[in-house]
Formats: sequence, structure tokens, C-alpha cells
Amino acid sequence: MMRTIEYIREEIAQIWVERHFSIPQRNFMIDLLVELKPSYCLETGFCTGSSSATISAACLPTKLVSVGLAYNNLDVAKKLEEQYAFNFIQGDSTSILTPEFFEKEYPKGIDFFHVDGGHEYHVALSDLEKAFPYMNEGAVILVDDYHSQMCPLESVDRAVDDFVAKNNLNMKRVNTEDGKGMAVIRL
Repeated sequence: MMRTIEYIREEIAQIWVERHFSIPQRNFMIDLLVELKPSYCLETGFCTGSSSATISAACLPTKLVSVGLAYNNLDVAKKLEEQYAFNFIQGDSTSILTPEFFEKEYPKGIDFFHVDGGHEYHVALSDLEKAFPYMNEGAVILVDDYHSQMCPLESVDRAVDDFVAKNNLNMKRVNTEDGKGMAVIRL
């Protein structure tokens, strides 16, 4: 069966819970993931699981680990674990994302990293800095809430700007029609 964008959207709709991750963000992420075709994906911040569902359905990764403080929607997590190569690890990413974690979970590196965990400066920066050495060439880091008009988070903006400047990276700012902001960092 041909996995068209419409088919992917319908698949996601079966387990979609709209709250923090909007439909325009979902649509942007689908397009990005269909283009990228990542095999090894990491996410910080599970919340309702809508972004995890989007990643899983859009590219059918070999592996997706979502690190978050808690399930806000256990039903979505269970469905993702049943249907896809998905694993939820409960806890603080600043403690979980260690060299041992990356060596165990991502021995082949990371192709796509969605950062949407803690919104404090030190947490967002920690997530970016800890995963960066394990990112594959051509990988993409997508940071939610970057220069968002809907929910401005200056701490996330600064963390992304500092990380990009320190590592001399190229970044594109994206704002969806509903005012959500994201940073797209291509390696």
C-alpha cells in the first residue's frame, strides 16, 4: 500500500490528542519526516503523545525513544508501543541522556531529534548538547516552541540560539499559521 500524506494523517488521527502539538505542526512534521526518512529517532517530551504518533506514522522509524517526565495519555503510549518501534522512558532527560544511554539505545546514531521537553533554558540546552555528538550526518533537530507567537518561551529561544552559535550550525525558523514556532537545524 502506498503511504500517502493523507494515509499518514488518517493513521495519526486514530490516536491523535490535540493539545500542545497542533495540527499545523503535525502537518509540517509529516512533510519533513517524509522527506528525511529517518530510521533512528529520539524525542524529549511525551505529553499527550501526539508528536510521537506523528513521528511513528510518518516515517515508520526503526527506533523511536521518547523521554519524558510522565505519560499524560497512557492510552496513546500503549497504542504506539503496540503498533510501532516506540519506547517511552519516564524521567528527566537531563539525567537520562547519558553517554551510556546513547551507546545502548543509539549505537548507529540519531537521524531525527524532536526537542520538546523541559522549557527551562538549562533543560533545552542540555537536551541539545547531550544528543548532538550522537547525531548522524544529514540528521535534523526540530525544536518546538522556538520563537512561538502562541506561547513565547524566551528560555527556549536563548537555548537554541546559544547552541546554534556555539556549534556554528545553520538553523531555519518556522512559524505555522496558528502561531506555533519551531527551529529546524539540519546537520
